[in-house]
Amino acid sequence: MGAHRLILILLARWRVFAWTSAVTVLTTLAASVAMPKTYTASTTVVIDYKGGDPLTGSAFPSDLMAGYLATQVDIIGSHAVAARVADTLKLSEAPAYRDRFEKVARKTGARAVFRDWAADKLLEDLDVSPSRESDVITISFAASDPLFATDVANAFAQTSIRANVELKLEPVKRQAAWFDEQAHALRGALEKAQAELSSYQIEHGVLAAGDKLDVETAHLSDLSAQLAAAKGQMYDSGARARQMREAAARGGVDELPDLLQNPALQVLKAELARAEARLAEVGSRYDWNHPQRQAVAAEVSSLRKKLAAEVANATGAIERGAELAHQRVADLEHAVAEQRKRILDLGAEQDKLSVLKREVESAQRVYDAALQRASQLRLESRLEGTNIAVLSPAVPPLKPSKPKLLLNLVLSVILGGGLGLAFVLLFEFKDRRIRSAEDVIDELGLPLLAELPPEGTARPRPFQFAVLSAFKD
Repeated sequence: MGAHRLILILLARWRVFAWTSAVTVLTTLAASVAMPKTYTASTTVVIDYKGGDPLTGSAFPSDLMAGYLATQVDIIGSHAVAARVADTLKLSEAPAYRDRFEKVARKTGARAVFRDWAADKLLEDLDVSPSRESDVITISFAASDPLFATDVANAFAQTSIRANVELKLEPVKRQAAWFDEQAHALRGALEKAQAELSSYQIEHGVLAAGDKLDVETAHLSDLSAQLAAAKGQMYDSGARARQMREAAARGGVDELPDLLQNPALQVLKAELARAEARLAEVGSRYDWNHPQRQAVAAEVSSLRKKLAAEVANATGAIERGAELAHQRVADLEHAVAEQRKRILDLGAEQDKLSVLKREVESAQRVYDAALQRASQLRLESRLEGTNIAVLSPAVPPLKPSKPKLLLNLVLSVILGGGLGLAFVLLFEFKDRRIRSAEDVIDELGLPLLAELPPEGTARPRPFQFAVLSAFKD
């Protein structure tokens, strides 16, 4: 069907189109007028995520901002926030809400809580929409009372901010309490480690273990040097004692270097030689019984005894020197062994002391870290700020948001025109008529011979035709 033919049909059935459109428009107008007015109040909140954490100074990751905005939208539109708004506005004392709740409770027969029911009702008229290109969230609430809509919108904004603060502070408070407990336990562990270290130092007399070990090591070195020297002396004394014994065995003690270098023996030998010379001289002149010869003989005998005693003393001194040197070596070896054992014990004490010191240092570091974290968490638990703030509070709307009369009229005109066109086409298909020359050719299948204008016109008016005659061949 062409546009020309459609226009002819509309011109022929314009009353149907007009009545249908008029009824649709009037019905929409009456319904819009009768519809109760609804006022929508809106408030906007802004999320400042660029400021970062006020304590740590860390910036908020920009790639998580979309999810953070979605989370805030869910928090604002949550049942928990709506229930708090119901408590804040004291809807339980509002007769309209209380009556509606009682009707619903009687009708359903279910045990319901007014707070939850009121929260669900508030969420039905709430709209939370984030901005696509900014960090602003719009909170809108629709109600028949503009003041009530304003109060609810502002209440949702303020309650959601408080909910964000609580959601942030609750886990921080729990963590702070846990860290306080851990810090108390760690302090006890630190005090125990310090007490063990102090007791060990007092028990073993170890304060500066490193310095004491150095002193003992130096003493060991000194003892080792003395032992080496004593061993040299022992070997020398032993060699001299062996030489003496060998000389005594062959009767040549006097030939020993130690005896030859003894001044007292040399003096006695000289005196004995002189006394023997006098004895020989006196013996050549006097008989044995002569008093002078006996006196000289007695002197020679006395000198020989003194010489023998002095030789015995000298050889005894050599033997005693060898024994003393051997004993000194034994004593020094024992002292070196004791000093080594003392150094080993002192090393063990140092190791134990080092372990205790490391335990104290480790406990101190852990305690300091826990104490620092606990202090930070306590500060965070007292920080009741948030990065969400009200940008513009809701104000009572001056005009209702529903119904929108002009929009409804425009839509009713469009709808009425569509319905009118549909009815016109329906009637036309049920009562088909010839309205143009094309209808004669298309519908009847007859050739068109002539076309006359309507009576009283010199030429055919637009879209008005009359068929004069049509015959078959």
